[in-house]
Amino acid sequence: MIGDILIVRSWFSNKSAEDCGRRLSWATALLCVLLSGAASAFPFSLGRYSEALTLGQSSRWPGMAGAFLELAARGGDFSVREGVFHPDTGSPSELSAAGWRIILDGGPAWTAVPEGRVLRFGKTRVTASLAEKRSLLDGPATVLEGLTGGSLRELARDREKFTIFVKGFLQALASAEAPGAILAASGLMLLQTAAFILVLGSFLALSAIGLGGRVASGPRAAGFAASVKVVAAVSVGPALLAAGVGALLPGAGPAFAWLGLSLLLGIRVVFVYMGRFKDKAGR
Repeated sequence: MIGDILIVRSWFSNKSAEDCGRRLSWATALLCVLLSGAASAFPFSLGRYSEALTLGQSSRWPGMAGAFLELAARGGDFSVREGVFHPDTGSPSELSAAGWRIILDGGPAWTAVPEGRVLRFGKTRVTASLAEKRSLLDGPATVLEGLTGGSLRELARDREKFTIFVKGFLQALASAEAPGAILAASGLMLLQTAAFILVLGSFLALSAIGLGGRVASGPRAAGFAASVKVVAAVSVGPALLAAGVGALLPGAGPAFAWLGLSLLLGIRVVFVYMGRFKDKAGR
């Protein structure tokens, strides 16, 4: 509890920041780095999640239910097993309904998507494209794992269940790879944040050259280890502030969060650096 209060005070007080360098454990300092990295990644995570929710809304995909009804009627005995789409070789490889091209080729992933309304079942990828609304969904076939032509025909007999299935398919396709993207971005932001803290810690540690390895006010070391702890502690406040503002800026949020953290944390460390020499001059 005392450590938590000290960290919060370090965002505003140079003395508390220096106390963090002396009193914080490395475990707590690492926790501060993790929290700052997570805060930096928050706007991207929020944006990616919001994008998935928006793209997965059935209202953005008019006629999709009709496309699946046509698939149920004429798609034959296809199946999706272990993430692989197996078409019925005795059925057409392309259908059309409600303005949609329904392609059942079971082929490799596309590098380009044709114009118009396209619902394509590749070997391991499912693609839905609606050029008129600039909407594109592409995800693993595992979102339909276990689906067969027979089970789809069974669903088509119950309008309510079929509607729920189509809505669920769109949401699943939109969000299937969101967790991986969020995890990758969070890891990258954590590495960037940790590297930036080490760089600023090294800069702050340069003050030890002029201070003889000590901070003027009390027995607080001014060396590299203590300086890194100081920067780790004071980074949390700027990271949370930048993340909060970045979350309110659709599209520009991730860039703003990182730039805001860099600017605010850099300024805060400069104040701590100047404070050390101010203490020395006042002795």
